[in-house]
Amino acid sequence: MRLLTSAASYRRILWACNLYLSHIDMYMRTNISRNDPTIKVFKRDFKIILRFVLFLFVVAIGWYLYTPPYHPPRAYPPLLDADRQRLDLQLFNELSVNGSRPPHYTVERRQQLILNMAKQGFEVADLAYQLLNVKYGMSGRHFMMPNERAAYHHLRDLAEKGDASAQCLAAKVIARWGLDMKDYERYVVQAANAGQPYCVFLMSAILNPPAKYWQQTPVDERKSEELRILAARKGVEWVQLYLVRLYSQGIKGYELNIGKAKCWLSLAEKAETGAALTEKSNLMWLAQQAQEKDINVPERYDPRQLCENKLID
Repeated sequence: MRLLTSAASYRRILWACNLYLSHIDMYMRTNISRNDPTIKVFKRDFKIILRFVLFLFVVAIGWYLYTPPYHPPRAYPPLLDADRQRLDLQLFNELSVNGSRPPHYTVERRQQLILNMAKQGFEVADLAYQLLNVKYGMSGRHFMMPNERAAYHHLRDLAEKGDASAQCLAAKVIARWGLDMKDYERYVVQAANAGQPYCVFLMSAILNPPAKYWQQTPVDERKSEELRILAARKGVEWVQLYLVRLYSQGIKGYELNIGKAKCWLSLAEKAETGAALTEKSNLMWLAQQAQEKDINVPERYDPRQLCENKLID
């Protein structure tokens, strides 16, 4: 049995409860007549009720602190490195999307996709399902259940062993549950250094000024931009769609280039999460506006060259 605090803590709580009861008893002995039967009944009932309330309080604290052993929901067959990288990218792209985009891109579909990843042998997908807002009943809750704490401890064990996917997921879990953000930064740095795509993106956010209150890494705007582009090239859909917005609107130092926006959109659509649907409709409207202003919309860029080179007809 694994506890977040020692058994001595429970003994101290019980000792404090008994001390409080003894003070109440002493007060009543010295200030109220011993011969009054009503007072005697009151004293007896009050002590019973108070002990029961304190018992429930201690049980509740123990329930919140107790962490049972972790039992994996399934056996995980070995994965080839290429399959692991593919599932890693797919998982974090799905985790970056919230809500449903019916009729095809629904929450139920996302849940089934993530569970299917786990069945293929990607254990981190099972942990994501248990610890993030994937399954029903998680959104808006601010405390972990005992079985979720067990899964979190197991995730941390995998992360400490150097699993980059587990490190990046641990960072997302820490941010989701409002845990120690210094651990968040440590895991993001480790996973990004290992080349994990989504944490390359998170690292770019850490480096982007202004510095966060918990941040140890110095800000570096130029490096932040380099990592953001690298994350897009690695297939992180959120960043790819961000580039679509930048190029389609010509903002934040990016040229207005509808051709490049369309190219990055075509790459983002490969993730098949449904997140690109909104950007696609926005881009169609912006392209029409650009045409009316005689901007060269027909330019096309090669997605195989990560939208760097124009396509030659």
